[in-house]
Amino acid sequence: MLADPTWPDAVASTIDRVLAALGETLREIEGVIAAHLRAHPALYEDAKRLRSVPGIGAKNVAYILVLLHRWLTLTDSQGTEKGLAAYIGLDPQTYESGTSVHRRAVISRMGDQAVRRRLFMGALGGVRGNNPLRTFYQRLVGRGKPKMVALVAAARKLLTWAWAVFRRQTLFDAARLAPAAATDAACDARAYACAPAA
Repeated sequence: MLADPTWPDAVASTIDRVLAALGETLREIEGVIAAHLRAHPALYEDAKRLRSVPGIGAKNVAYILVLLHRWLTLTDSQGTEKGLAAYIGLDPQTYESGTSVHRRAVISRMGDQAVRRRLFMGALGGVRGNNPLRTFYQRLVGRGKPKMVALVAAARKLLTWAWAVFRRQTLFDAARLAPAAATDAACDARAYACAPAA
């Protein structure tokens, strides 16, 4: 840890001990989650399929898996991707005041901030690879959308692809799911303002 030179040694060593204990606890929790997934083959297979989606990896798959199971239960298996985006807070929310005051739409941020943050970070990592998410992102930026708007739209796209993979119980198929990105790019980008997903 980078301790402030003005701190007493006891304070710096206490902070180091607390951080070490928190790191150890985090590793234990991650181990328990991994063991739980291995003990439940259906969940393990769901997680494996979700990891085939660009932008979903080891750090965010458990959060997304819980979110998708929760959404499936809350909607009695009738939920839509648009409703899921609203549930997590990635839906556009327009601002109007009277007839003359109109601002850019922003995301509602009504859902779980931790999951939304992980979707955003997954999108940030996903657009760096050579995959359909990057193509989607670059198409939006190429049309003049601010990069942050394009990243929020990519986070929403990541969520809709994850929902499709989860519902269909198949691996991510770029030929099947990504062509929709070409038509959705303009629709998604118009709805978002330059605001981070968290």
